[in-house]
Amino acid sequence: MCTLASENTSSWLMVDPWEAFQSYQRTAIVLDHFDHIINTVQGGVQTVDGEQRDVRVMLLAGSDLIGTMSEPGVWSYTDVCGLTRKYTKLIGFI
Repeated sequence: MCTLASENTSSWLMVDPWEAFQSYQRTAIVLDHFDHIINTVQGGVQTVDGEQRDVRVMLLAGSDLIGTMSEPGVWSYTDVCGLTRKYTKLIGFI
C-alpha cells in the first residue's frame, strides 16, 4: 500500500521494503543501508537544476528514544556513537 501510494503521489518519496524482509535490525544498520542505497547505488538525488548531489540521511527521534540511549544495555556504545556522529543533529528548544 505504501509503495503504491508513494508512486502515485510523489516524485521524491520512496518506499524501500528491505527492513520488512529482515529479522530484527539495529537502527544504525538500517540507516547505513539507506545511506548506501541513496548515495552510492542511486548516486544521490537530482536537484531542480539537474545537479546530482548526495543527501544526508537523518534520524528523527523524540526525547523518549534519545533517553533510552543512556540506559545500560538498551543500545550498544558503538551504535550510539555512530548514530550521534553521522545521523543526528541536536536541536534545542527553550
